[in-house]
Amino acid sequence: IMVNDIPPASVTELGGATFTAALCCEYYLDKLFIANTIEGGVWYPNRLRYSKTGDPTDWTTALDAGTFDIPLAGGATGGCGIRGLRLYRGRLYMLTDVSIHVLTGTTDATFGSERIRFQNRGAGATMFPVGDFLFYADRDGIWQFNGYEAINLTQRDMLTQWEELDKENDIAVATASFDEQDSLYR
Repeated sequence: IMVNDIPPASVTELGGATFTAALCCEYYLDKLFIANTIEGGVWYPNRLRYSKTGDPTDWTTALDAGTFDIPLAGGATGGCGIRGLRLYRGRLYMLTDVSIHVLTGTTDATFGSERIRFQNRGAGATMFPVGDFLFYADRDGIWQFNGYEAINLTQRDMLTQWEELDKENDIAVATASFDEQDSLYR
């Protein structure tokens, strides 16, 4: 397998289980975190696994590496699990198909997760930090997340654009040919 740039032989043995895949990864607190894994042929969609501090190729749990499962709404597990990991404002965020979680704690002994936001729709697998915000998409649109709450930019911006539509010129431009559009804006 390949997790980012870690060679396949480096990430094959995890406490006796054969590790074959991970959906996402992120480097945080000098550890490599991987999520949504397949281990020994078994899929663990809500699993967050982390390497030894300072060595992303060492996954031996006796040497401060480890694992835990992120509970979904109501403490249940299932669904598509963790779909994305992203370091943002010095914290590790986990995007699941129904919620956003943040990693709590700073050591192997204190790691846990806190659900920050519940969402109704399945989210995509990517989150991008831009400036002070984290952006992600789901079936309802593109979201701007500030670490605690999210705003649906697609709905807000489309509504604003519709209200600000200059019905005379904008509709004419939208239905005009390229040459006609050029003359309308001169």
